[in-house]
Amino acid sequence: MAYEILTELGNEVPHREKIEFGLGVEVTLGVMESADFRNPLIDGLLGWMQARGHGANADIKETAARLRYALERWEDPYNGWSDGIDLDSRPHNEGEYNEWICRSAREGIPRAQFACGWSYIYAEGTERSLKHGVMWYRRAAENDYAPATYELAKLFYSGREIDATELEAVDWVRTGAELGHGPSQILYGKLLDEGIGVTENDVDAVDQFILAMQDQLSRQVSLFLGSGVSDDEDLNTLRDSWNRLLAEHGSSRAAYFIAHGLYQGYSSEGRENNREALRWFIKSAEMGSASAAWELARIFGNEAQASDGYHPAGKQDLSESYYWDRRALELGWQGANYYLARLHMNEESPFFDVSRALDLMLDHHKTAWDAATLYHLGILYSEESPRQNYDLSAEYFRKAASIPGGDRYSYQSPARRELGQMYATGRGVPKDYIAAYMWLNVAADELSYVASRIDELESKMTPGDIASAQERTRVCIASEFRECQ
Repeated sequence: MAYEILTELGNEVPHREKIEFGLGVEVTLGVMESADFRNPLIDGLLGWMQARGHGANADIKETAARLRYALERWEDPYNGWSDGIDLDSRPHNEGEYNEWICRSAREGIPRAQFACGWSYIYAEGTERSLKHGVMWYRRAAENDYAPATYELAKLFYSGREIDATELEAVDWVRTGAELGHGPSQILYGKLLDEGIGVTENDVDAVDQFILAMQDQLSRQVSLFLGSGVSDDEDLNTLRDSWNRLLAEHGSSRAAYFIAHGLYQGYSSEGRENNREALRWFIKSAEMGSASAAWELARIFGNEAQASDGYHPAGKQDLSESYYWDRRALELGWQGANYYLARLHMNEESPFFDVSRALDLMLDHHKTAWDAATLYHLGILYSEESPRQNYDLSAEYFRKAASIPGGDRYSYQSPARRELGQMYATGRGVPKDYIAAYMWLNVAADELSYVASRIDELESKMTPGDIASAQERTRVCIASEFRECQ
Protein backbone atom coordinates (compact mmCIF):
# COMPACT_ATOMS: atom_id res chain seq x y z
CA MET A 1 0.00 0.00 0.00
CA ALA A 2 2.82 2.44 0.85
CA TYR A 3 4.30 1.95 -2.63
CA GLU A 4 1.02 2.79 -4.37
CA ILE A 5 0.53 5.90 -2.20
CA LEU A 6 4.04 7.13 -2.94
CA THR A 7 3.55 6.46 -6.66
CA GLU A 8 0.42 8.63 -6.60
CA LEU A 9 2.34 11.40 -4.85
CA GLY A 10 5.21 11.10 -7.30
CA ASN A 11 3.01 11.20 -10.39
CA GLU A 12 0.27 13.64 -9.37
CA VAL A 13 0.20 17.12 -7.85
CA PRO A 14 -1.14 16.76 -4.28
CA HIS A 15 -3.32 19.88 -3.77
CA ARG A 16 -4.35 18.94 -0.27
CA GLU A 17 -3.09 19.51 3.23
CA LYS A 18 -3.57 15.96 4.48
CA ILE A 19 -1.78 13.18 2.59
CA GLU A 20 -0.88 9.61 3.36
CA PHE A 21 2.90 9.75 3.02
CA GLY A 22 3.40 6.01 2.81
CA LEU A 23 2.83 3.31 5.45
CA GLY A 24 -0.86 4.27 5.70
CA VAL A 25 -0.46 7.24 8.08
CA GLU A 26 -2.18 10.55 7.26
CA VAL A 27 -0.08 13.62 8.14
CA THR A 28 -0.21 17.37 7.62
CA LEU A 29 2.50 18.66 5.27
CA GLY A 30 0.96 21.91 4.00
CA VAL A 31 -0.55 22.64 0.57
CA MET A 32 1.77 21.86 -2.35
CA GLU A 33 1.02 24.85 -4.59
CA SER A 34 3.45 24.40 -7.47
CA ALA A 35 2.13 22.60 -10.54
CA ASP A 36 5.70 21.45 -11.16
CA PHE A 37 6.00 19.93 -7.69
CA ARG A 38 8.30 16.95 -7.55
CA ASN A 39 9.75 16.01 -4.20
CA PRO A 40 13.09 14.18 -4.39
CA LEU A 41 12.26 12.37 -1.15
CA ILE A 42 9.30 10.67 -2.85
CA ASP A 43 11.54 9.59 -5.73
CA GLY A 44 14.15 8.38 -3.26
CA LEU A 45 11.64 6.32 -1.28
CA LEU A 46 10.08 4.89 -4.45
CA GLY A 47 13.47 3.97 -5.91
CA TRP A 48 14.57 2.45 -2.61
CA MET A 49 11.38 0.38 -2.32
CA GLN A 50 11.69 -0.76 -5.94
CA ALA A 51 15.29 -1.85 -5.40
CA ARG A 52 14.45 -3.56 -2.10
CA GLY A 53 11.46 -5.41 -3.50
CA HIS A 54 8.84 -3.59 -1.39
CA GLY A 55 6.78 -2.43 -4.37
CA ALA A 56 5.75 -3.40 -7.86
CA ASN A 57 8.47 -4.73 -10.10
CA ALA A 58 9.95 -1.72 -11.84
CA ASP A 59 12.19 -1.25 -14.83
CA ILE A 60 15.79 -1.06 -13.63
CA LYS A 61 16.33 2.17 -15.58
CA GLU A 62 13.35 3.76 -13.84
CA THR A 63 14.74 2.70 -10.47
CA ALA A 64 18.17 4.12 -11.30
CA ALA A 65 16.62 7.36 -12.56
CA ARG A 66 14.54 7.83 -9.38
CA LEU A 67 17.50 7.17 -7.09
CA ARG A 68 19.80 9.41 -9.08
CA TYR A 69 17.24 12.24 -9.19
CA ALA A 70 16.97 12.20 -5.40
CA LEU A 71 20.68 11.85 -4.68
CA GLU A 72 21.70 14.63 -7.05
CA ARG A 73 19.42 17.02 -5.21
CA TRP A 74 20.58 15.92 -1.79
CA GLU A 75 24.30 15.87 -2.49
CA ASP A 76 26.13 18.26 -0.18
CA PRO A 77 28.57 20.42 -2.17
CA TYR A 78 30.90 20.45 0.85
CA ASN A 79 30.84 16.71 1.49
CA GLY A 80 34.51 16.30 0.60
CA TRP A 81 35.60 18.97 3.03
CA SER A 82 33.26 17.85 5.80
CA ASP A 83 35.26 14.63 6.11
CA GLY A 84 38.47 16.62 6.47
CA ILE A 85 39.28 19.29 9.04
CA ASP A 86 36.61 21.17 10.95
CA LEU A 87 36.60 24.74 9.67
CA ASP A 88 35.86 26.00 13.20
CA SER A 89 38.95 24.23 14.55
CA ARG A 90 41.60 26.13 12.63
CA PRO A 91 43.62 29.27 13.34
CA HIS A 92 42.00 32.55 12.26
CA ASN A 93 45.16 33.35 10.29
CA GLU A 94 45.08 31.41 6.98
CA GLY A 95 48.86 31.41 6.57
CA GLU A 96 49.28 30.00 10.07
CA TYR A 97 46.60 27.42 9.31
CA ASN A 98 48.33 26.28 6.12
CA GLU A 99 51.66 25.93 7.91
CA TRP A 100 50.09 24.00 10.81
CA ILE A 101 47.99 21.57 8.80
CA CYS A 102 50.67 20.89 6.18
CA ARG A 103 53.14 20.16 8.98
CA SER A 104 50.74 17.47 10.18
CA ALA A 105 50.40 16.29 6.58
CA ARG A 106 54.15 15.75 6.39
CA GLU A 107 53.82 13.44 9.39
CA GLY A 108 51.71 11.17 7.20
CA ILE A 109 48.23 11.87 8.65
CA PRO A 110 45.70 11.27 5.84
CA ARG A 111 43.11 13.79 7.05
CA ALA A 112 45.80 16.45 7.30
CA GLN A 113 47.16 15.54 3.85
CA PHE A 114 43.68 16.00 2.46
CA ALA A 115 43.16 19.34 4.24
CA CYS A 116 46.60 20.57 3.16
CA GLY A 117 45.67 19.78 -0.44
CA TRP A 118 42.33 21.53 -0.04
CA SER A 119 44.01 24.67 1.32
CA TYR A 120 46.34 24.87 -1.69
CA ILE A 121 43.44 24.57 -4.14
CA TYR A 122 40.63 26.52 -2.49
CA ALA A 123 41.57 28.39 0.69
CA GLU A 124 41.52 32.17 0.91
CA GLY A 125 44.62 34.04 2.00
CA THR A 126 47.12 31.35 1.05
CA GLU A 127 49.21 30.77 -2.05
CA ARG A 128 47.07 28.66 -4.36
CA SER A 129 48.68 25.83 -6.26
CA LEU A 130 46.74 23.12 -8.09
CA LYS A 131 49.96 21.14 -8.47
CA HIS A 132 50.69 21.09 -4.73
CA GLY A 133 47.04 20.49 -3.91
CA VAL A 134 46.86 17.44 -6.18
CA MET A 135 50.14 16.16 -4.76
CA TRP A 136 48.71 16.16 -1.22
CA TYR A 137 45.39 14.69 -2.40
CA ARG A 138 47.33 11.85 -4.02
CA ARG A 139 49.25 11.15 -0.81
CA ALA A 140 45.99 11.01 1.16
CA ALA A 141 44.46 8.77 -1.54
CA GLU A 142 47.44 6.41 -1.29
CA ASN A 143 46.49 6.08 2.39
CA ASP A 144 42.93 5.07 1.35
CA TYR A 145 41.42 8.36 2.47
CA ALA A 146 38.12 8.37 0.55
CA PRO A 147 37.43 12.15 0.46
CA ALA A 148 40.79 12.59 -1.29
CA THR A 149 40.04 9.97 -3.96
CA TYR A 150 36.68 11.67 -4.50
CA GLU A 151 38.15 15.16 -4.81
CA LEU A 152 40.79 13.93 -7.27
CA ALA A 153 38.06 12.40 -9.44
CA LYS A 154 35.98 15.59 -9.21
CA LEU A 155 38.95 17.65 -10.39
CA PHE A 156 39.43 15.30 -13.36
CA TYR A 157 35.77 15.21 -14.43
CA SER A 158 35.34 18.96 -13.98
CA GLY A 159 38.06 19.53 -16.59
CA ARG A 160 40.84 20.77 -14.32
CA GLU A 161 44.26 20.16 -15.79
CA ILE A 162 45.70 17.46 -13.58
CA ASP A 163 48.13 14.76 -14.65
CA ALA A 164 45.79 11.77 -14.67
CA THR A 165 44.10 9.35 -17.07
CA GLU A 166 40.42 8.44 -17.20
CA LEU A 167 41.33 4.93 -16.04
CA GLU A 168 43.00 6.43 -12.97
CA ALA A 169 39.98 8.69 -12.31
CA VAL A 170 37.59 5.73 -12.44
CA ASP A 171 39.88 3.84 -10.06
CA TRP A 172 39.76 6.77 -7.62
CA VAL A 173 35.97 6.79 -7.69
CA ARG A 174 35.72 3.02 -7.33
CA THR A 175 38.15 3.06 -4.39
CA GLY A 176 36.16 5.74 -2.61
CA ALA A 177 32.94 3.81 -3.20
CA GLU A 178 34.47 0.60 -1.85
CA LEU A 179 35.57 2.52 1.26
CA GLY A 180 31.92 3.43 1.88
CA HIS A 181 32.19 7.12 0.97
CA GLY A 182 28.68 8.25 0.01
CA PRO A 183 29.60 10.94 -2.56
CA SER A 184 31.97 8.46 -4.25
CA GLN A 185 29.18 5.90 -4.42
CA ILE A 186 26.92 8.46 -6.07
CA LEU A 187 29.58 9.43 -8.62
CA TYR A 188 30.45 5.80 -9.35
CA GLY A 189 26.76 5.08 -9.85
CA LYS A 190 26.55 7.94 -12.36
CA LEU A 191 29.55 6.58 -14.28
CA LEU A 192 27.94 3.12 -14.42
CA ASP A 193 24.57 4.62 -15.34
CA GLU A 194 26.04 6.52 -18.31
CA GLY A 195 28.88 4.16 -19.22
CA ILE A 196 31.59 6.79 -18.67
CA GLY A 197 34.98 5.09 -18.43
CA VAL A 198 33.27 1.81 -17.52
CA THR A 199 30.81 -0.58 -19.15
CA GLU A 200 27.26 0.72 -18.75
CA ASN A 201 25.53 -1.36 -16.11
CA ASP A 202 22.19 -0.23 -14.65
CA VAL A 203 22.10 -3.01 -12.06
CA ASP A 204 25.49 -2.03 -10.62
CA ALA A 205 24.51 1.65 -10.82
CA VAL A 206 21.43 0.96 -8.69
CA ASP A 207 23.59 -0.98 -6.22
CA GLN A 208 25.86 2.06 -5.81
CA PHE A 209 22.93 4.46 -5.49
CA ILE A 210 21.35 2.22 -2.85
CA LEU A 211 24.60 2.11 -0.86
CA ALA A 212 24.77 5.91 -0.97
CA MET A 213 21.06 6.10 -0.16
CA GLN A 214 21.25 3.97 3.02
CA ASP A 215 21.98 6.78 5.44
CA GLN A 216 20.88 9.72 3.30
CA LEU A 217 17.31 8.51 3.05
CA SER A 218 16.82 8.40 6.81
CA ARG A 219 18.24 11.91 7.11
CA GLN A 220 15.91 13.23 4.41
CA VAL A 221 12.88 11.55 6.00
CA SER A 222 13.70 13.31 9.27
CA LEU A 223 14.34 16.64 7.54
CA PHE A 224 11.07 16.47 5.59
CA LEU A 225 8.85 15.12 8.35
CA GLY A 226 10.69 16.88 11.18
CA SER A 227 13.02 15.37 13.77
CA GLY A 228 12.05 17.41 16.81
CA VAL A 229 9.11 17.42 19.19
CA SER A 230 5.80 17.15 17.39
CA ASP A 231 2.26 17.33 18.75
CA ASP A 232 1.17 15.17 15.83
CA GLU A 233 1.52 11.57 17.00
CA ASP A 234 0.80 10.35 13.46
CA LEU A 235 3.86 12.27 12.29
CA ASN A 236 5.98 10.69 15.03
CA THR A 237 4.67 7.24 14.14
CA LEU A 238 5.35 7.75 10.44
CA ARG A 239 8.91 8.95 10.99
CA ASP A 240 9.66 6.07 13.36
CA SER A 241 8.10 3.53 10.97
CA TRP A 242 10.25 4.65 8.05
CA ASN A 243 13.39 4.70 10.17
CA ARG A 244 12.70 1.21 11.53
CA LEU A 245 12.18 -0.11 8.01
CA LEU A 246 15.44 1.49 6.87
CA ALA A 247 17.30 0.21 9.95
CA GLU A 248 16.13 -3.33 9.20
CA HIS A 249 17.92 -2.99 5.86
CA GLY A 250 21.19 -1.90 7.49
CA SER A 251 20.94 1.88 7.78
CA SER A 252 23.06 2.87 10.78
CA ARG A 253 21.80 6.45 10.54
CA ALA A 254 18.16 5.30 10.73
CA ALA A 255 18.98 3.33 13.88
CA TYR A 256 20.74 6.44 15.23
CA PHE A 257 17.68 8.62 14.57
CA ILE A 258 15.45 6.12 16.38
CA ALA A 259 17.82 6.12 19.37
CA HIS A 260 18.11 9.89 19.40
CA GLY A 261 14.35 10.29 19.27
CA LEU A 262 13.84 7.90 22.16
CA TYR A 263 16.63 9.39 24.25
CA GLN A 264 15.33 12.92 23.82
CA GLY A 265 11.74 11.85 24.39
CA TYR A 266 10.60 12.60 20.83
CA SER A 267 9.47 9.09 19.87
CA SER A 268 5.90 7.96 19.44
CA GLU A 269 6.71 5.02 21.73
CA GLY A 270 6.89 7.32 24.71
CA ARG A 271 9.26 9.82 26.26
CA GLU A 272 12.26 9.06 28.46
CA ASN A 273 12.44 5.50 27.19
CA ASN A 274 16.17 5.55 27.67
CA ARG A 275 16.92 1.86 27.92
CA GLU A 276 15.34 1.36 24.51
CA ALA A 277 17.42 4.31 23.23
CA LEU A 278 20.57 2.62 24.52
CA ARG A 279 19.71 -0.54 22.59
CA TRP A 280 19.28 1.42 19.35
CA PHE A 281 22.48 3.45 19.90
CA ILE A 282 24.37 0.16 20.35
CA LYS A 283 22.73 -1.30 17.25
CA SER A 284 23.66 1.79 15.23
CA ALA A 285 27.26 1.68 16.49
CA GLU A 286 27.52 -2.01 15.66
CA MET A 287 26.37 -1.14 12.12
CA GLY A 288 29.34 1.22 11.89
CA SER A 289 28.02 4.57 13.10
CA ALA A 290 30.81 6.62 14.67
CA SER A 291 28.19 9.15 15.82
CA ALA A 292 26.34 6.47 17.78
CA ALA A 293 29.57 5.22 19.38
CA TRP A 294 30.40 8.80 20.38
CA GLU A 295 26.91 9.26 21.87
CA LEU A 296 27.31 6.04 23.87
CA ALA A 297 30.61 7.27 25.26
CA ARG A 298 28.97 10.52 26.35
CA ILE A 299 25.96 8.72 27.88
CA PHE A 300 28.08 6.31 29.94
CA GLY A 301 30.50 9.06 30.94
CA ASN A 302 27.83 11.54 32.02
CA GLU A 303 27.78 11.72 35.81
CA ALA A 304 24.99 14.33 36.01
CA GLN A 305 22.47 12.07 34.30
CA ALA A 306 23.20 9.27 36.72
CA SER A 307 21.68 11.34 39.54
CA ASP A 308 18.56 12.69 37.82
CA GLY A 309 17.02 9.39 36.75
CA TYR A 310 17.55 9.65 33.01
CA HIS A 311 20.65 7.52 32.63
CA PRO A 312 19.88 4.61 30.25
CA ALA A 313 22.34 2.30 32.03
CA GLY A 314 21.32 3.48 35.50
CA LYS A 315 24.76 4.73 36.44
CA GLN A 316 27.95 6.29 35.16
CA ASP A 317 30.42 3.74 33.78
CA LEU A 318 33.80 5.19 32.76
CA SER A 319 35.02 1.84 31.43
CA GLU A 320 32.08 1.69 29.02
CA SER A 321 32.67 5.34 28.11
CA TYR A 322 36.31 4.57 27.34
CA TYR A 323 35.35 1.53 25.23
CA TRP A 324 32.90 3.49 23.08
CA ASP A 325 35.31 6.40 22.58
CA ARG A 326 37.89 3.88 21.37
CA ARG A 327 35.26 2.39 19.06
CA ALA A 328 34.30 5.84 17.76
CA LEU A 329 37.97 6.52 16.98
CA GLU A 330 38.23 3.20 15.09
CA LEU A 331 35.14 4.21 13.08
CA GLY A 332 36.73 7.51 12.07
CA TRP A 333 35.50 9.96 14.73
CA GLN A 334 38.74 11.88 15.16
CA GLY A 335 37.37 13.94 18.06
CA ALA A 336 37.31 10.78 20.18
CA ASN A 337 41.04 11.27 20.86
CA TYR A 338 40.14 14.42 22.79
CA TYR A 339 37.66 12.62 25.04
CA LEU A 340 40.00 9.69 25.60
CA ALA A 341 42.65 12.19 26.69
CA ARG A 342 40.17 13.80 29.08
CA LEU A 343 39.47 10.40 30.65
CA HIS A 344 43.21 9.90 31.17
CA MET A 345 43.34 13.36 32.80
CA ASN A 346 40.63 12.47 35.32
CA GLU A 347 42.27 11.55 38.62
CA GLU A 348 39.15 9.61 39.65
CA SER A 349 39.21 7.57 36.45
CA PRO A 350 40.76 4.08 36.38
CA PHE A 351 42.61 5.31 33.28
CA PHE A 352 44.39 8.26 34.93
CA ASP A 353 47.70 8.70 33.10
CA VAL A 354 49.03 12.20 32.36
CA SER A 355 51.60 10.99 29.81
CA ARG A 356 49.01 8.97 27.87
CA ALA A 357 46.60 11.92 28.01
CA LEU A 358 49.29 14.17 26.55
CA ASP A 359 50.00 11.75 23.69
CA LEU A 360 46.31 11.54 22.79
CA MET A 361 45.77 15.30 23.01
CA LEU A 362 48.84 15.97 20.85
CA ASP A 363 47.55 13.46 18.32
CA HIS A 364 44.18 15.21 18.33
CA HIS A 365 45.89 18.58 17.86
CA LYS A 366 47.34 17.42 14.56
CA THR A 367 43.91 18.00 13.02
CA ALA A 368 42.26 20.34 15.56
CA TRP A 369 43.12 23.89 16.58
CA ASP A 370 40.16 24.68 18.84
CA ALA A 371 40.51 26.45 22.19
CA ALA A 372 39.59 23.34 24.20
CA THR A 373 42.43 21.31 22.68
CA LEU A 374 45.00 24.07 23.11
CA TYR A 375 43.90 24.82 26.68
CA HIS A 376 44.14 21.19 27.76
CA LEU A 377 47.59 20.89 26.19
CA GLY A 378 48.59 23.86 28.31
CA ILE A 379 47.21 22.14 31.41
CA LEU A 380 48.90 18.82 30.60
CA TYR A 381 52.33 20.42 30.12
CA SER A 382 51.91 22.21 33.47
CA GLU A 383 51.05 19.00 35.35
CA GLU A 384 53.67 17.39 37.53
CA SER A 385 55.07 14.59 35.37
CA PRO A 386 58.34 13.65 33.65
CA ARG A 387 57.15 15.68 30.63
CA GLN A 388 56.32 18.86 32.53
CA ASN A 389 57.31 21.87 30.41
CA TYR A 390 56.16 25.33 31.47
CA ASP A 391 57.46 26.94 28.28
CA LEU A 392 55.20 24.71 26.15
CA SER A 393 52.37 25.17 28.62
CA ALA A 394 52.54 28.94 28.21
CA GLU A 395 52.76 28.58 24.43
CA TYR A 396 49.54 26.55 24.24
CA PHE A 397 47.73 28.82 26.70
CA ARG A 398 48.71 31.79 24.51
CA LYS A 399 47.38 30.09 21.37
CA ALA A 400 44.04 29.35 23.07
CA ALA A 401 43.88 32.82 24.64
CA SER A 402 44.42 34.48 21.25
CA ILE A 403 41.39 32.87 19.61
CA PRO A 404 38.70 35.58 19.22
CA GLY A 405 35.63 35.52 21.45
CA GLY A 406 35.24 33.48 24.57
CA ASP A 407 32.79 33.85 27.44
CA ARG A 408 32.99 32.22 30.87
CA TYR A 409 31.80 28.92 29.39
CA SER A 410 34.51 28.78 26.72
CA TYR A 411 38.10 27.59 26.97
CA GLN A 412 39.61 30.90 25.81
CA SER A 413 38.78 32.50 29.15
CA PRO A 414 40.51 29.97 31.44
CA ALA A 415 43.49 30.00 29.06
CA ARG A 416 43.74 33.78 29.53
CA ARG A 417 43.48 33.35 33.28
CA GLU A 418 46.19 30.67 33.35
CA LEU A 419 48.44 32.79 31.14
CA GLY A 420 47.96 35.76 33.47
CA GLN A 421 48.99 33.64 36.43
CA MET A 422 52.10 32.44 34.57
CA TYR A 423 53.15 36.06 33.91
CA ALA A 424 52.48 36.91 37.56
CA THR A 425 54.79 34.14 38.81
CA GLY A 426 57.32 34.06 35.93
CA ARG A 427 56.56 30.42 35.23
CA GLY A 428 57.20 29.55 31.57
CA VAL A 429 57.42 33.27 30.66
CA PRO A 430 59.38 36.25 32.05
CA LYS A 431 57.69 37.73 35.11
CA ASP A 432 55.65 40.72 33.87
CA TYR A 433 52.98 42.27 36.09
CA ILE A 434 51.60 44.42 33.24
CA ALA A 435 51.07 41.38 31.01
CA ALA A 436 49.67 39.43 33.96
CA TYR A 437 47.20 42.24 34.73
CA MET A 438 46.09 42.41 31.08
CA TRP A 439 45.47 38.66 30.69
CA LEU A 440 43.67 38.37 34.01
CA ASN A 441 41.59 41.42 33.16
CA VAL A 442 40.30 39.88 29.89
CA ALA A 443 39.45 36.53 31.52
CA ALA A 444 35.69 36.07 31.95
CA ASP A 445 35.60 33.10 34.34
CA GLU A 446 36.35 32.69 38.04
CA LEU A 447 35.64 36.41 38.46
CA SER A 448 36.07 36.62 42.22
CA TYR A 449 39.41 34.80 42.02
CA VAL A 450 40.56 36.98 39.12
CA ALA A 451 39.54 40.14 41.00
CA SER A 452 41.56 39.10 44.05
CA ARG A 453 44.60 38.36 41.88
CA ILE A 454 44.31 41.75 40.16
CA ASP A 455 44.08 43.46 43.56
CA GLU A 456 47.23 41.60 44.60
CA LEU A 457 49.02 42.70 41.42
CA GLU A 458 47.98 46.34 41.85
CA SER A 459 49.63 46.34 45.28
CA LYS A 460 52.93 45.57 43.53
CA MET A 461 52.50 47.97 40.58
CA THR A 462 53.03 51.71 40.15
CA PRO A 463 50.13 53.92 38.97
CA GLY A 464 51.90 54.19 35.63
CA ASP A 465 52.13 50.38 35.31
CA ILE A 466 48.43 50.05 36.10
CA ALA A 467 47.52 52.67 33.49
CA SER A 468 49.70 50.88 30.93
CA ALA A 469 48.11 47.54 31.76
CA GLN A 470 44.61 49.00 31.38
CA GLU A 471 45.52 50.49 27.99
CA ARG A 472 46.92 47.16 26.82
CA THR A 473 43.69 45.53 27.99
CA ARG A 474 41.66 47.91 25.79
CA VAL A 475 43.88 47.26 22.77
CA CYS A 476 43.70 43.51 23.33
CA ILE A 477 39.89 43.47 23.45
CA ALA A 478 39.50 45.91 20.52
CA SER A 479 41.74 43.72 18.35
CA GLU A 480 39.65 40.63 19.22
CA PHE A 481 42.66 39.23 21.11
CA ARG A 482 45.02 39.42 18.12
CA GLU A 483 47.14 42.22 19.62
CA CYS A 484 47.66 41.31 23.25
CA GLN A 485 51.41 41.79 23.56
